[in-house]
Amino acid sequence: MAKYVPELDGIRAFAVLPVLLFHLKVPGFGLGWGGVQLFFVLSGYLITGILLESKPQPHFFRNFYVRRSLRIFPIYYALLLAILAVAVARSLPFDDAAWFFTYLQNYRLGLDNFGPRFPLLFNHTWSLAVEEQFYLLWPLATWLLSRRRLGQLAVALVVVGAVARLLFVALGARQSLIFTPLVSQVDALGAGASLAILRRSGVERGTLIRLSTLALGLGGAYIVGFLAWRGVDVFYAEWARTALDTLLWSALALASAGAVGLTICLPGTPLGALLRQRPLVYIGRISYGLYLYHYPIFLLANSLERRAFGHALSPLPHGVFCFAATGLVAAVSFRTVEKMFLELKDKWAPAVAPGQRLAPLPQPPAH
Repeated sequence: MAKYVPELDGIRAFAVLPVLLFHLKVPGFGLGWGGVQLFFVLSGYLITGILLESKPQPHFFRNFYVRRSLRIFPIYYALLLAILAVAVARSLPFDDAAWFFTYLQNYRLGLDNFGPRFPLLFNHTWSLAVEEQFYLLWPLATWLLSRRRLGQLAVALVVVGAVARLLFVALGARQSLIFTPLVSQVDALGAGASLAILRRSGVERGTLIRLSTLALGLGGAYIVGFLAWRGVDVFYAEWARTALDTLLWSALALASAGAVGLTICLPGTPLGALLRQRPLVYIGRISYGLYLYHYPIFLLANSLERRAFGHALSPLPHGVFCFAATGLVAAVSFRTVEKMFLELKDKWAPAVAPGQRLAPLPQPPAH
């Protein structure tokens, strides 16, 4: 298995925290949903790396799917079953539960503008469905294609994602359907995959730094310009109606890939030191639980506050309570449930042999 990089857990923290702030509707975090794009880039990078390193090993598909299942399914289905039980007990509609059980809810939510006949507590899992669909298809592409061809496909996906969203806008699709399908998010996944392939293709550190800087610069410039034009809190209202709106996802994908690339290449910088700080690394390690649990906790907190006080708490105490509750649940979940299944990964599906570990980035030749 490739060497553990704590900075990537630090990046996960910067991906999940803005999403939580966005769902709390904290002023200035209207772009907080962009953390999902960073998660997609990280997924594309890490999963492609794992697949490339394990490709020469026996039981390629079995080991990958067993390890992914042990990481993702236990708390996902535990929470889904708990929400379904509440829906049954309270006579709430659950007609669309099958979509969530099969990781296809991103299409149902997109078609119905996030209003399916199932409790809203699980609507945020559309992004997890996108990742699961990618995990289902990408191993086959990795197995069938040479590294060069896979790299070409990954770059093509960066274009496909942007074109798909533009096409949805041209066809007058619902706002939610513009971004929920897998095809609309393959640019972020493809950007991460491209980075992983470059990392393993003998590209010199300096070249990777320049490419990452270019991606961060181009994506960041578009984001800054877009926010200056539309305003940061436009995302709390209806939007994504024009081509320029949809290209924001592409800009976020580029900027995220650039940030991940620079983190990998420049671990000794002040930014690398920041990302290695224990609190951020820990938040990154439990980020899956933080993301999965936060939305139902936030909605339940609103309901509990109204029952207890007759109204919702003011933003600051409400936010502090939601963050504390989410952090506690995620930490307990990681320690008691997730770690138990994570320990089974190496027992049931051994990781890549030591001889396949990622080599250091080559330096440019001396002059």
